[in-house]
Amino acid sequence: MPQLAKHLPLRIPTPVVQGVPNSVFPRLWSIYEWLEGDVYLEPDEIGKPEFANDLAKFIRGLQKID
Repeated sequence: MPQLAKHLPLRIPTPVVQGVPNSVFPRLWSIYEWLEGDVYLEPDEIGKPEFANDLAKFIRGLQKID
């Protein structure tokens, strides 16, 4: 996602640390920077036009990327 971030209308967190599998935790893992702010979407806001517009802008941004 960090490579895509410059093409998108919303901030995308960047990885701070990325780990590899080992005997303690057998999966890839990562820690991302914290984005300050409030919860973007509360359950009762799903049908609001603002959410639909922001989601549409984000999806359009993804679709424009080669």
